[in-house]
Amino acid sequence: MDAALKRPIKTLPFAEAGTEDVLVEVRRMTWDHVNVWHSLVQPIINANFRHWHSGIAPGDARADVGWDWGFNYALALLHNAATYVPGNASGPALAMAVTVATVEGREIPIGMLTVVPQFQSTVERQAAQRSFAWYLADAPKAFYTDVLGAVPVKGVASALLDCAVQSGFDAGGSGDTLLHADPHGGEKLQEFYVQRCGMRQVGIDNGPISLFRRRHTDQYFHMDAPTASGFSQRFDARR
Repeated sequence: MDAALKRPIKTLPFAEAGTEDVLVEVRRMTWDHVNVWHSLVQPIINANFRHWHSGIAPGDARADVGWDWGFNYALALLHNAATYVPGNASGPALAMAVTVATVEGREIPIGMLTVVPQFQSTVERQAAQRSFAWYLADAPKAFYTDVLGAVPVKGVASALLDCAVQSGFDAGGSGDTLLHADPHGGEKLQEFYVQRCGMRQVGIDNGPISLFRRRHTDQYFHMDAPTASGFSQRFDARR
């Protein structure tokens, strides 16, 4: 399988102090990755988490409850077919999986991402092609402990956002990155993007993000080129 990026992250830390880093691969997503996620990871997410609602504990909410990565992957492929339509100013999508190898040598996805590295969009009155993180999900802790019998891996969500930034660099862009924070993830998800990743919430008065993304602009989060460069540099020692 081909590597998905020119400068991917190659190691991530375990959650348990004093343990060595784990080797990871950033691969182009395949149907095998999708099927493994659907059979081993998604059931744990669906059973243990809920969409955010008033009164729910922040740690019990996840946006990806009920997601179907077969649909997400197919949607990326459909987007790519649409890039041939005259007047479409966005480039093709890229689907990626962050994987680890088991002791048996099996490649297991611990993070999934679809991204459009050249997404024509308008943010703060600046129309440009930006990297757009479309769907993003990391495996929950219970997957490591209950299925793999392993210590959880830290930083997968941040690594997936770095994948989005790097895909923009690989496409000749500045790293300027945009994503949609599904409101089903609640405030904890939004705080992660702002406080941990340095993104800014797009204003409700921004105007249409793109031709088909015209409403709820405050659900989008943006990382300009200097911020994206600084964010990605955090991982340079792991490439």
